[in-house]
Amino acid sequence: HLSGIKNVRLGPLMQKSGRPISRSADRDSESIALQSGNLEHGEVLIGFEGRHRIDRYELSPDGLQISGFGLSVPLAAGRMKSNQGFEALTILKGGPFKGVPIAFSERLYDKARNHTGWIWSPGALRTIHLKNVGAFDITDIASLDDGTLFVLERSFNWIEGVKMRLVRIEPDALASGHTIEGETLIEADLNDNIDNMEGLAVTRTKTGDILITMISDDNFNHFVQRNVLLQFLL
Repeated sequence: HLSGIKNVRLGPLMQKSGRPISRSADRDSESIALQSGNLEHGEVLIGFEGRHRIDRYELSPDGLQISGFGLSVPLAAGRMKSNQGFEALTILKGGPFKGVPIAFSERLYDKARNHTGWIWSPGALRTIHLKNVGAFDITDIASLDDGTLFVLERSFNWIEGVKMRLVRIEPDALASGHTIEGETLIEADLNDNIDNMEGLAVTRTKTGDILITMISDDNFNHFVQRNVLLQFLL
């Protein structure tokens, strides 16, 4: 059970000059992944939309400092709309691409209208596609220690409201070269206790169960939306 949060510091992300990112088109950060080290001394990747990019930051007790060496941006990312960029990002913790970054666009379709993502494998940038089932966008991804990938999806329209779905992808599927078909674990709507679910984390408990944590983004719209934290055991 979540019991509290400590050592929290809230503040703007900085430019190389040491000043906060000023242009609104540059500062819409949507995803984060710890690439090396730990939460006291480490290195994180942060995905942005607007000006689509994945920047690298050094993490220390002094805060986050941009290093200037981000990930190469795929050419196809130029087709992403300004608010549908690198929404989902993680480091694969196992499987054939252990230690490698993987990201998905919130909404970028191939010719068959399947979702588009990328794996920054050594020496090559691999494009992958996830089967698109219904009108869902990808909002986050998380990797288990064996390389299993979990994908959080969200849809919204004014008639049906907001929905969410959690999909599981086996490690070997990422290397298959074919469009990936994941397994749906949860699908929920406003009849359930959800909101605009956009954040995802997975880990193993001491007993070996898989703990799944999700959090919503209320878009500062406190009259209609909520910040909701959900946890499940798989």
